[in-house]
Amino acid sequence: MDALLKNMKSQNSSDKKPAETNDSGEEIKLIIKKFRFDGGNLAIKTAAAPDKNIEQKLPVIAMNNIGASKGGATVNEIASELIKKVVSQAVKSALKSGVNKAIEKEKKNLLNKAGDGIKGLFK
Repeated sequence: MDALLKNMKSQNSSDKKPAETNDSGEEIKLIIKKFRFDGGNLAIKTAAAPDKNIEQKLPVIAMNNIGASKGGATVNEIASELIKKVVSQAVKSALKSGVNKAIEKEKKNLLNKAGDGIKGLFK
């Protein structure tokens, strides 16, 4: 997930498109008073167990006054802030769901199988 966030940041900085402007050419800035993301679900697959899905419900994500501290924010700035928050919550939910435990369990299973295979070579 950290890689995803880094990729988003680098893509955001390299993909600069002209900002939205109003009729007088000024950049449009917004303030979002209330934002609520509810009912999100996360389906996690790991490289260790690609055939298994771990399902996790995301918590409600609520944010207030987005862009207010700067007197308004561009659409790109707001989108970036919202995505960071949603991805951050997704990472927390994934960790809470036991994805690390599932990965560790699969690693142990693979090591046991490898150990059994090696033992079989010396019979």
